[in-house]
Amino acid sequence: MSDILIIDDDLGEFKPGVQQALRGHGLHFALSGAEGLEALEKHPGISLVLLDIKMPPAFAPDEAREGLEVLKRIKAAYPAVPVIMLTVLTEIDLVVEAVQEGAFHYITKPPDRDKLREAVARALENQTLKQRVKEMNRARDALLTVHSGRTKARDNFHGIIGRHPLMRALYHQIERAAKFEDMNVVILGESGAGKDLAAEAIHACSPRRNAPFVAINCAALAETVLEAELFGHEKGAFTGAEESRRGLFQQADGGTLFLDEIGEMSPALQAKLLRAIEKKEVTPVGGTLQKVDVRIVCATNRDLAAAKDTGAFREDLFYRIWDIPLTLPPLRERKEDIPALVKHFLKDCNEKNHLSCEMEPGAMSAFVEHDWPGNVRELASATRRMVVFADGGRISEEQARACVGLPAGTLPEVGAFSEAPDARSEEATADAAEVETGYPEVTDLGEYRRIHGEIALKTLLERALREAGNARGAMALLGMPDDRYDAFRKWLQRLGLKVRNLQ
Repeated sequence: MSDILIIDDDLGEFKPGVQQALRGHGLHFALSGAEGLEALEKHPGISLVLLDIKMPPAFAPDEAREGLEVLKRIKAAYPAVPVIMLTVLTEIDLVVEAVQEGAFHYITKPPDRDKLREAVARALENQTLKQRVKEMNRARDALLTVHSGRTKARDNFHGIIGRHPLMRALYHQIERAAKFEDMNVVILGESGAGKDLAAEAIHACSPRRNAPFVAINCAALAETVLEAELFGHEKGAFTGAEESRRGLFQQADGGTLFLDEIGEMSPALQAKLLRAIEKKEVTPVGGTLQKVDVRIVCATNRDLAAAKDTGAFREDLFYRIWDIPLTLPPLRERKEDIPALVKHFLKDCNEKNHLSCEMEPGAMSAFVEHDWPGNVRELASATRRMVVFADGGRISEEQARACVGLPAGTLPEVGAFSEAPDARSEEATADAAEVETGYPEVTDLGEYRRIHGEIALKTLLERALREAGNARGAMALLGMPDDRYDAFRKWLQRLGLKVRNLQ
């Protein structure tokens, strides 16, 4: 039989009759809405609630509406639990409102035993049928997922472009991982490799695909803001909380929550995340506990295993999310996919800007030759930038090689971001040195980045490293003193540049 919670402050002489009518069920009694909500939290196995409409006010302005407010909170936290309202004949207008708020049925007081027994039976049967339908739909969707398109050599998989064998193996892994909807997934890979697209593909292939997909970058928000975003907050919970806000866990209920850059989350927030995952429940700031059914997909470019060993990442959280690890290959390991990616980005940029820009074959060869340390994100940015400066709607080989820092027969023309003619005299001296060596004289990499931007600095260093073959040689080309070697190596590490990847 089932556990039933009865929330009524004035059951009184009717209690023995209710107990007799519901004999065989496990009965729990609460004398107020707050006590009832606490009982639901303590007893997660409760299958049905009997709720009186009129009770001493705690959540509502008066006792006439207290039951309605408690009903709203129950349906928000436990949407699958049916609620039957207990009422007197004079409260029919409130009963109608309660049904509109999600109540399954109502029973007038004093309750008739047969009618009470019948209403409870129908509510529990309805709940069981809904659960069975949900399980059948998930099983059907999982079966369809397993048999979907395994033999086709796809070059576009749920927004992911590429038909390299490494990518086809990844598509297969995503499909296999997706069907295990109650297992969490960690997506590993370098920055810009497309971990967000992989997360969306997992959701799209899973039985949860008709439910919400919600994503957040854990590195982009302060700890307090991230906590409020994840778990939500009630009105007045803190200064500035002028209205209640559903957290991302609640928004993703029944679906998938994608936590990008989870390795950047603070230890304190890691503990709260662990509880939410283990207990399948969250507590909004200033609010009460709420049940959620969410699949977690995480992404990181950090070595979480090493972070676990050093204590930077909780060991218990590591094993909780590490059900299915997937690794995205970097773009340099699947260069055959670069032309298809470039065509996709060109088409997108052309359509958005009403252009018809094309890339010459030599330019495409230059893009394939480059190693793309920033992966697909860097490739997309470079493609769009080439469209901006293309002459006559054609991206030339010379422009492409200059864009990615590959050596060319002649120096590229001065671009749109060159210094104005009235530049300072010391900068004119540096220009003269550049004419002789092909490189500007750079003694302060930080200052160069401030003036020209990080992309320009990275392109310059890639070119110098490729031509010199080592870090000290690159410093010589840029006119940097030898005693700045340690600082130079730190800049290379910060920008993700390795000499062996550029040769």
